[in-house]
Amino acid sequence: MRRAKRARPAPRVRAVQYLRMSTPQQPHSLEHQAAAIAVHAQRRAYDIIRSYEDAAVSGVGAKRRPAFAELLATVLGGQADFEAILVYDVSRWGRFQDPDEAAHYEFLCSQEGVRIEYCAEAFGSAGSASDVLMKALKRAMAAEFSRDLGEKVRSAQRRYAAQGYWLYGEPGYGLTRQIVGADGAPGRVLARGERNADRQLRTILVPGPAEEVDVVRRMFRLCGKEGLSAGAIATRLNQEAIASPSGGRWSGERVRHILRNPKYMGDLHSQRRTTPLGGARRATSESAWIVAPGAGPALVPRTLFDAVQAALRVERAPDDEALLAALRPIAQVHGAVSEPQLKALGVPHHRSYRRRFGSLRAAFALIGQAPPKHFPKRRLSEEALLCGLARLFLRERDLSPRLIDADPNIPSTDHYHRRFGSLAKAYAQIGFVRISTVDAQSAVGQARVRARELQIRVWADRPFASSGGDCRPNSGSQAIDFL
Repeated sequence: MRRAKRARPAPRVRAVQYLRMSTPQQPHSLEHQAAAIAVHAQRRAYDIIRSYEDAAVSGVGAKRRPAFAELLATVLGGQADFEAILVYDVSRWGRFQDPDEAAHYEFLCSQEGVRIEYCAEAFGSAGSASDVLMKALKRAMAAEFSRDLGEKVRSAQRRYAAQGYWLYGEPGYGLTRQIVGADGAPGRVLARGERNADRQLRTILVPGPAEEVDVVRRMFRLCGKEGLSAGAIATRLNQEAIASPSGGRWSGERVRHILRNPKYMGDLHSQRRTTPLGGARRATSESAWIVAPGAGPALVPRTLFDAVQAALRVERAPDDEALLAALRPIAQVHGAVSEPQLKALGVPHHRSYRRRFGSLRAAFALIGQAPPKHFPKRRLSEEALLCGLARLFLRERDLSPRLIDADPNIPSTDHYHRRFGSLAKAYAQIGFVRISTVDAQSAVGQARVRARELQIRVWADRPFASSGGDCRPNSGSQAIDFL
């Protein structure tokens, strides 16, 4: 009697799981996600070979999600040794404010032969019209949840700020933070860098170390009663070896920042800057500020604070000749220096030179210290200017205004501003983006570094540049007359 042949078991599918939780207040979230994914994997005969986890990371964007970036780099780099990515639900993949962004990352993975499976969702694998519509709806709902939650948090923060509570990080020199109960009962003082982890408690400002309070009061007296400028006050503090908040030397800007801040007379100003969900931080209009008069400790009386503001308004308005006069002794000793060096030397209004004269280089030129670069009267084509940036990058491995101004083969940064509108726009045309050292250590960052160099090399090798490295147009290149 012939034995029946045994059916061969279906090959198991190699998969990875992606887990994400938004805040540390969800200590078991990753564990619950992994348990649900394990059940899904067992039913589908999947072997989970690896786990990618982003703990306490917002899902509104792809930035600052190292595990998500590593996962994408593995897939898009052709290094995926798995066929599926298992995610608990649509919101764990991300609460992207543009739902198309979530679909975009999913599409990129599918192009590389890796599918995304949401274990707690009822989506089928056939991609029917109803599944596509439901997935798009879920993505929009995930984004809306973040927007709604963000608005509730902002509303609560505005209410607490109006009541005089401190909602932010370090309070600044001369002040410290103290915990208070809901009934106003004072608690312990928070150490520098410590956070209030109890949501039932609030934080207020109280006077800081006595020596810092004395320095703050002395600054206001020196400016409001003795008429010293912020730079002169910084010089005196440095001569007396009084350390700044960072432990280093005082500068006029640091002193001015303290003298202008109304919290030292007890008024707390909040919501002066805002960060839209998934966006960049920006300043708000004065009408949107929240002011809590007298909510903080008044280290100086209001009359003295007002006198200091009047003195600072006079100090802020030097004429052109006064600015150039302050620059001449610097140039005699140090030559043409950069803006950070001016700041370190204690020169007041170091930012005013750029606003008043277009650039610090132009201001030095007016006192005969930094003549502009000599270039032919017929200006360079835009292609030649971009070629010069590309070759400068390949030599220096970076681009910055300082490097551009120091390179004798290309015009100054002012010229690039006039031709392209900004340095950023010129950088974008050659493919230069700044990649931080931390980002460059990740797989995605390394891929971006390689792609950036390849694109910039294309510009550096353009035939309209001469072989000597000078990107001025040769006889075969286009030149445009100066306007």
